[in-house]
Amino acid sequence: MTGRSRLASTVATSREFARYYYASILCDRQEIWQRVSVAMTTTSHGLVEPVTSPHYGCAELNPNATLTHMRLGVNVMMGMMLGTLFFQSGNDGSRTLDNYNLLFSILVHQMSSNMMLSILTFPMEMTILKKEHFNRWYSLKSFYLSITIVDIPISVISCVMFSLIVYIMTGQPLEPRRIIMFLVIGQLTMFVSQTIGLMIGSLFDVV
Repeated sequence: MTGRSRLASTVATSREFARYYYASILCDRQEIWQRVSVAMTTTSHGLVEPVTSPHYGCAELNPNATLTHMRLGVNVMMGMMLGTLFFQSGNDGSRTLDNYNLLFSILVHQMSSNMMLSILTFPMEMTILKKEHFNRWYSLKSFYLSITIVDIPISVISCVMFSLIVYIMTGQPLEPRRIIMFLVIGQLTMFVSQTIGLMIGSLFDVV
């Protein structure tokens, strides 16, 4: 198999895995991703292959809707809290130190919220990952690529909500260039913290 074929296979598997993961968010059950149920069928050549259907993803995968809502709510609440604590500090030249404290608080929140989420939730998926990877359902590259792609929309929405609330309430300069830089740096910080969280979560068991 050539490098291009392997890349195409990885992307296809990641896309299918992401589709199942999105289906799990839309379901309304309380268990946290217990298993992936794959139906098997026999082809005309006598080969057994998995049947992929959104209904299986909805029935067997967990909804992490509660965790997603909590994640969005925490970012909104933290944004309002920091905005109230450092209200209009950006327009007051005598409060430069408060602005530094604000930036440090933003950094701590963006690092800890995403990192701790990955540390606490990823070990719960390790048992399933080991079993399904051992059965060669998908590769590790496909798994990590899928969970990263799936988390991007929620991460971006959370970062934008938090950053805009803090930026406006603290009276920072309303210049498009500054706002874009603030959003991009915050998003990159969240991606780095998520990566660190996945590394720690894969090495240690929190249970």
